Amino acid sequence: HEYIGTEHVLLGLIKEGRGVAAHILKHFDLDLRMIRVEVEKLIQSGPKLVRMRGLPRTPRAKKAIQYAMEEARNLGHNYVGTEHLLLGLIREQEGVAAQVLTNLGLNLEDVRKEVLQLLADPNRQHDPMDSEPIPHSRSPVLFWIFLAVAAGAVLLLVSLLRTQAGHGVGRSHPSVGKRLPPVALTPLTFDGDPVTTASLEGRVAVINFWGTWCPPCRAELPHIAELGERYAGDDRFKLLAVSCGGGSPSDDQVDDLRQPTAALLDQQQVSLAAYADPAGQARDKLARAGMFEHGYPTTLVVDQGGVVRGLWTGYAPGDERGMAALVAELLAK
Repeated sequence: HEYIGTEHVLLGLIKEGRGVAAHILKHFDLDLRMIRVEVEKLIQSGPKLVRMRGLPRTPRAKKAIQYAMEEARNLGHNYVGTEHLLLGLIREQEGVAAQVLTNLGLNLEDVRKEVLQLLADPNRQHDPMDSEPIPHSRSPVLFWIFLAVAAGAVLLLVSLLRTQAGHGVGRSHPSVGKRLPPVALTPLTFDGDPVTTASLEGRVAVINFWGTWCPPCRAELPHIAELGERYAGDDRFKLLAVSCGGGSPSDDQVDDLRQPTAALLDQQQVSLAAYADPAGQARDKLARAGMFEHGYPTTLVVDQGGVVRGLWTGYAPGDERGMAALVAELLAK
């Protein structure tokens, strides 16, 4: 998707997990999978690439956020929390988020009443981690900060973008010929020692950054696993499939990634040893070197000397053949 819509805000609210909005949605027996499935029924996924920066908001998303601020003021609150965002989504009844909730059997007025009832509970304690102060309407800087935190930091305001044809794909990527910076990746679905750039010396390595939440990644994953199986007995080859969270890379923690990663591998019946990049440290170093553009999936093919020989950002059918051909060529040297 080339935008942030009300549906992405709704997905973020439920995935955040600990806020008032997540509590309300779970009270109505909704979970992330149910909401995502319903969203995908209404909105077709975009192709190829998941990028996480600079996405415009739809007019209905803007209106829902404005409604959230109004709800907070009407309730006498000096902050905007996930509960107000949920109220804003409900008020914007023509948005995809409201349609999703209705399609899942919820009465929007009942949801609103449940939120207000919870907020009226005298024993409820406000959690400052679940909110941000209301910005002054005449302060554009604070307004943008508010939007970034309140609407963007709920973890899944992620969208799918198209890759420009012919740009940054495979052997033509600008990073080809550069040395891989020192990075370390941690075993996620198995016990073992971290893999470092130094430990890859003398091997051809395929490093694939992917996410369970990323449709292009899920489409590519079986091909990545097949490549690993092809060279499973060859000590000159190493596959590093790095599972990444759907929020900021700096938030990635091994314990949070382990269960959803194992569940997806089991669901797809894929035999794959997955790794993690805790706190996004490896991706940060790669980004500084121009080798990671905050898009998923991203796949690097590195030669025996630690030099990048191919880099794919996004996935299109046929990319796997280019990767396999490059790996075979490097191993033949």
